[in-house]
Order: sequence, then structure tokens, then C-alpha cells
Amino acid sequence: MGNFMDVRPQVFVSSTYLDLVEERQAVTRILLELNCFPAGMELFPAGDDDKMDLIKGVIDDSDYYILILGGKYGSVDAETDVSYTEMEYDYAIETQTPVMAFLKRDPDSVVKQKTELDPKKAEKLEEFRKKAESKRTVRYFDGKDDLAAQIATSLVALQKKKPAIGWVRGDLAMTPEIRGELAELRAKANESATAGTTPLFPDLEDGEDKVEFAVQIDYLDDADGAGYECDYEVLATWNEIFGGIAPKMLHEVSDRDLERALNTHLASLGVQIFSEILPDVKVREILGTKVTTPGMLDEVVIQLMALKLVARGTQKRGVNDRWRYWKLTAEGEDRMMQLRARRKTNDNTVAAERS
Repeated sequence: MGNFMDVRPQVFVSSTYLDLVEERQAVTRILLELNCFPAGMELFPAGDDDKMDLIKGVIDDSDYYILILGGKYGSVDAETDVSYTEMEYDYAIETQTPVMAFLKRDPDSVVKQKTELDPKKAEKLEEFRKKAESKRTVRYFDGKDDLAAQIATSLVALQKKKPAIGWVRGDLAMTPEIRGELAELRAKANESATAGTTPLFPDLEDGEDKVEFAVQIDYLDDADGAGYECDYEVLATWNEIFGGIAPKMLHEVSDRDLERALNTHLASLGVQIFSEILPDVKVREILGTKVTTPGMLDEVVIQLMALKLVARGTQKRGVNDRWRYWKLTAEGEDRMMQLRARRKTNDNTVAAERS
């Protein structure tokens, strides 16, 4: 078995979404930097009748639970009339999962679009805040950076008080016998055309499921020679996204270089449909492209980690190197080869037969 530093705790992050997008991104980033697996409700498909059962399963597998309350009460379950966020919190308390609660210091200062306009929901939110304050010691935050800093200090302290069972790298937890058996199973799986990966959670987006992102293209119009900007939404499958950036992770790659590769690849997908967006425009020259969706790198990395295609880098680096590093898992390498390896054409097959 590995030592304490080899253990990676799983942390369930529970909050409403629309009013806390930036805060959730900051929390996800700090958890990854702290060598933790973040998990949360956004991993599950909307409208799934068994959603709460799936969520309970992930909370059961989590070492710690984080509650973040902002200005909204959130989506309400039709049967219980209780928000999913509050049900998650109640279940974490019921199962004695170590809980950390963080409340917006002054919810009245939140911009109108991020506050609860429904009087009934606003009342329920206030009752939820009081419940959290009465059951556990809570902390109050002013913004995303303050929240991330408080979570970092709180989590480190909680880990000392209640060490996590966590997840351990397979090569550290396995005996030589088990490692040999897994190697045989992987070899057999690779022989099957339908072989795939087993994600960390059920019902994740994968393969030909599509994700939307925003692209901006600067171009010169051939008609007047003037420069213009065009912003539009692009849909890409997870296979298209992963297939474009996977070769960069054959060796460990930093956040900075992976983000560049991701932006370049996604922007190129946007260029391919540019003529469909402005069919009547004759473009003299593309001046530049960029992806404008905030937090796109984190969204992609988290999804690929959950699908077991990407893992955190393990090479030792200098103490001043603050970058996160990523690499392909064995499953990721298999998927990359399925997507990128060249297939024989009919002509190649015929030529081979004649020779």
C-alpha cells in the first residue's frame, strides 16, 4: 500500500449551480490542486428518476462533503418539495459524512439575477441556512477566491482530524498477482471491438454525446477588407474533443500547454463550420480564433478523469512548479488509438492481397 500522500480523498461539492458557477470552478480547481477528486450533482443527467439514488451512492463513496449556499434555493424535487442541495446535505448528515458548510456572508448583496425571486423558495433558503448554522460550525465567504482559500485551510485541518480512506493508485494497491490478472483482462478487452472504459460514475456523457462551447473568430471580409469578429456556439462530441488533445498527453503535460492544445483544437472545430454560420460572407483571411467559454479546461479535464481516460501526472518536479500535470491512463491510450489510428482503405487491402 502507498503512504498517506498516495491517498486521494473524494470530496462531494453540493450547491446550487446558476448562482455559483464561478465559485464552483474555483472550488474544483483548489480540490484538484489538493490532490482530491471533486464530485457533484452536475455529473448526473437532468430528469433521471433515479438521480437521488445515484447521488447517495456517490456521497457514500466520498470522504468529505462540502455545502456552499449562495442566493438561490435550487431545483426542487416534485415529491418532497425539498431542493436537491438540501436533500444532499441531509443525507450527508444522516450518514455521518464529515461536513464543511460555507455560506455567502451577505446574500442580500448578491446581484438580482443570482438571488431567489420566488418568495416560497426564498423562505426555504433562509430556513436551510439556519439549519446549516445550527447543525455544524459554518464559515462565511465573500467571493470565489475567499471561498477557495477557506476550503483549502478547512480541508487540510479536517484531513488531520478525520483522515480519509480515499482512493489509492492501482499500481500502489495491487499485489504482483492481481497486477498480472488485470494485465490479462486488459489484453482480452483490447481484442474486443466493443471494449470500452468503466467510468467512475454511471450515466456520464461520453463518446458521441455533445458538449457546447463558444468560439470567437476574427476575420477580414473580402468585400471591404475590414476586420470583423464573429461569436457563435459550437457543438463537439467528447470523442472529437478527446481525440484532438489526447496525443499531447502521451507524456505528462501541464495545464498551460494542455489549455493551449484544447483551445487550438476547439477553435479549429469552430473554423470548420464558420461558412455555415455566415454563408454569404467571403473571408479573405482568418486573423485569429479563441474559445470564450470560461472554465473549459476544468470542465474537460474533470469529465475525462471521471471517464478514466486521464489521470494526474506523477513525475516529481521542483517545489516552485505550481502547474498541474496530466497524462493518459491505459484506458485513455486505448481510446486514443481507436480514434486516431489509421485504418486500411479498400485499395490498401487489395494491394496487400495482390502482394
